[in-house]
Amino acid sequence: MDVKIPELPFPLRTYGPDGHWDHENDVLSGWAG
Repeated sequence: MDVKIPELPFPLRTYGPDGHWDHENDVLSGWAG
């Protein structure tokens, strides 16, 4: 899953089956398995 954030010049990409990024209400959160 890629997350595109307008303030960053590149997308955030998860690696592995349990990685996850979320960007909501100007808050970025991520976790790994």
